[in-house]
Amino acid sequence: MLRRRMVEIVLAEGYTGKEVAELMGVSPSAVSRYIHGSLAPSPNTLCKLYYSVDGETRERMTEALILVLWKLLRDVLENAARENIDISNVLEEIADYISLQLSRLMHKKGLG
Repeated sequence: MLRRRMVEIVLAEGYTGKEVAELMGVSPSAVSRYIHGSLAPSPNTLCKLYYSVDGETRERMTEALILVLWKLLRDVLENAARENIDISNVLEEIADYISLQLSRLMHKKGLG
């Protein structure tokens, strides 16, 4: 659902299906299938799209991603509290994973 939402945001910002397909390096029919939910774009394909769109569109994509991640984290924390489960280790693992992925991305982009 989130991957489809990313494509929908770009289309709502005024990009055509053909432009989105070109930016992602996929066919227009693949973009159509993303929108209809019969296919999900890969994370790498979404990264291509993210880095190819203008700054405002990228901001909207980022906002949507943050909202989904925040809701997911809030749900996990609420469920853990309800079940009286200590999830501090899980949160540390999530933070470590995010840090590693950001480091890899920065290195790949020549920023780190």
